Amino acid sequence: MTYYAAILLCIVMAIVAALLWHQKKRVRHSEVDLLHRLLANHNIPVLAKATIIRIDYAHSSFKTIEEWLSLHPTERDQSLIILLHAPEWLCNIKRKTWGARATVLDATQCHPAWDMLVRSGYTVAEWSDNRIRRFTDQQLYLNHFTPHPSPSKQEVIET
Repeated sequence: MTYYAAILLCIVMAIVAALLWHQKKRVRHSEVDLLHRLLANHNIPVLAKATIIRIDYAHSSFKTIEEWLSLHPTERDQSLIILLHAPEWLCNIKRKTWGARATVLDATQCHPAWDMLVRSGYTVAEWSDNRIRRFTDQQLYLNHFTPHPSPSKQEVIET
């Protein structure tokens, strides 16, 4: 009797795993569709790679992002979107200075779906090919370009 129970348990686990995989795939496709619609609403070209960075001008990483943008041009096949939490006048200035490298959106005036794409608790989301990566901190994302030890506990989630 236990032999049949073990087989039945394996079959049930395989079915549940297949259903979860299918659901994860559907969520990923719906996120990509939402991303493409939001890009179209702002006349941002849909390229092979899209990165959204959410940042507050009062946060310590704002200066780091600013320096990084001045030193590293975006890749040719990448859309870089910055959701900037700042006064409108500062958003306008950053649109002019960062405009060649990134699209700067005033986070207070953006559609809430932008924040849904980045997800709560994360500050950077990156879509490329069939992979979505989310970073808990901007510095963790920047470490992919200029690696150096990080003093804080940070997390990357790949889906």
